[in-house]
Amino acid sequence: MRAREVVGGFQRGPRLLRAGESAAILIILTLAAWLRLAGVTDNPGWFADEGTHILIASNLADGNIQYMAIGQSTLMFAKLPLFDGLLAALFRIMGSGIGTLRGLTGSMGVLSVVLLYAITRRTTGDRVFALLAAALLAVYPQAVLYSRFGFSYNLLAPLLMVVYWCMWEYLQVGSAPDSSGWPWLAAASLAVGVGTLSDLWMFSLVLPIAIVAVSRHWRDIAWAIPLTCIPFAVYGLLMMVRSPEPFYFDLTYTLTRLAGTPVTAQLKTLALNYSVLVSQGFWIPLAVIGFFLMPSSTLRNLGLLLFLLPIATIGRTEAIYSLSAYYLIPLLPLVAFGVAGMLRAAIPFMLRSSRSAATGLLRGFRRSGTPRALRLSQVLDSVIAYVTLGTILVTPVAVSTIQLMTQVRDSFRTEVDLFLLDPHDARGAADFVNANTNLNDLVIGSPGLVWQLETNTADLQMPLAYQGVAGPHMPADIPQDRFAYAVDYEAARYVIVDNLWYSWGVHHVPGLGQVLDDLESWSLVYESGEVRVYCDPTRWDC
Repeated sequence: MRAREVVGGFQRGPRLLRAGESAAILIILTLAAWLRLAGVTDNPGWFADEGTHILIASNLADGNIQYMAIGQSTLMFAKLPLFDGLLAALFRIMGSGIGTLRGLTGSMGVLSVVLLYAITRRTTGDRVFALLAAALLAVYPQAVLYSRFGFSYNLLAPLLMVVYWCMWEYLQVGSAPDSSGWPWLAAASLAVGVGTLSDLWMFSLVLPIAIVAVSRHWRDIAWAIPLTCIPFAVYGLLMMVRSPEPFYFDLTYTLTRLAGTPVTAQLKTLALNYSVLVSQGFWIPLAVIGFFLMPSSTLRNLGLLLFLLPIATIGRTEAIYSLSAYYLIPLLPLVAFGVAGMLRAAIPFMLRSSRSAATGLLRGFRRSGTPRALRLSQVLDSVIAYVTLGTILVTPVAVSTIQLMTQVRDSFRTEVDLFLLDPHDARGAADFVNANTNLNDLVIGSPGLVWQLETNTADLQMPLAYQGVAGPHMPADIPQDRFAYAVDYEAARYVIVDNLWYSWGVHHVPGLGQVLDDLESWSLVYESGEVRVYCDPTRWDC
């Protein structure tokens, strides 16, 4: 009798394996989708940058390039057209709002799980490794949380997975004149270039592209690097035709902000970022270890290049933790991949050690010499080993996943809660303002709230920039013709103050403290939680 029945040209065993693999990935994706999309509109609280994307995308949906009062270009605010253009297209179909925004980024998180599974399966040929990597990303707490925020960096996560895959294929095939490797390097370069149209973060992958190209055929760098710049160059050319002076102003300001930091300060910032990242949890340290334990040198080198070089590039000048932890979003699939690699290498060793320890504990059974005792001892060896290993490895992941599910059902608690808006309070203030304003009135408030308003708006930095005071995100010399309307806060119909003004604004925006002092003489006309609406009784009927 044959060990496995052949049915329709396929052995029953492989068919069962394929069916089990399909069922497992379906369960993983269902869990990933639920964790990222269930109740996402109001949980967690609203982040200011989410309002920025909604405001820019709403204008794009109407055919305008404008962010609140400032028009003609949005590069000044480090916002590029790809993500907001995609969001604008969704607004036309599904309606504008934070639910659509977070639905998009949550879907990008699920897509990242799909790509991680497919790429791991392709690069290792190991179905267990692929399922493990996908499952870890599905329940990785930081990946779940930041998929639920409407950050454009979520679009970069699947793009980085595409870059990884294409670079792996390029290294497998090579790029000699008689090979077909160059299309893969070209695809990786173009994926990086497309990503730069969403966030400048993606330029941190240019150096890994260069290193990989040189490792195979040094001449490839002559065309691969320019290829990464073509999408941004096309965008720049179109903007120079449409709005040359505003775009040049914004480009100059952006490049000036990114340059000029002393080397000693860069090293200090990088060291601080590294120490915080490795001390905040076990995921990142285990991922780095896992890259060194990958089954091939190509997987090891690619993982380290694409993970460590962006951290070094961005972490020189920017904090990549706490309020700025969103810089890590594109790298989170690699973290799950690295942890899966560590477990893939560690589990067999741990299993052998556990069985060896169990054998020592059950030495008495073996000494009895009876076949039954020997068989029982062997069974107990395996049971003890697997139970021990499961307890050590599965328990923390299971507890973490249960906690995630509880947070999805109830409310997320994050280290940036101090900077988030309570959706109920924000909606109440917006309803009050909309009921008491006209289309041409000016209302000043945080972008995380004012995207709901049906009138002219400005954020807390714009009135100061309008008066020639530089802020963290705006220079002092913005041309007056860039303002679609005057944004003097003293002429505003309402000024809305929330916790962001106190937790971040007064510490980073010059002159904001004086504005808050001035508001003390105004009338408080609405209050809900930490959101307060002020009106100047000397100018308006409050």
